[in-house]
Amino acid sequence: MTALNKPLENQRNKERISTRRPAHIFVHNNEFEAVIINLSMEGIGILTDQPLSDGALLKIQFSLPGYEQSSKLTLNGEVIHRTEVNQKCLFGIRFPFLSLHEKLVITGFINYHRRLD
Repeated sequence: MTALNKPLENQRNKERISTRRPAHIFVHNNEFEAVIINLSMEGIGILTDQPLSDGALLKIQFSLPGYEQSSKLTLNGEVIHRTEVNQKCLFGIRFPFLSLHEKLVITGFINYHRRLD
């Protein structure tokens, strides 16, 4: 059974942080804007008006605030879920690999938000 066939709740193993941050998506030599709605160490939820196919491989670029400075990330991702919401599309994107630096930036962002709760 592939990730696309599994119920979504079985795929979520890491804490997700809700947010609204701008992002740029790069797929098949095209670039478009999206809004990040949640983020975890395993993936990201984005909202956009552009169509993406299940299983599509892409790059997503965005900045996260840190304790001392903002960090710009460009991550590889794979579309594993999509839902239409108010004439836009909500996509679940899985990160197949994160470098140590990328993990540290995302962990810092998650920890910062935990302090605010």
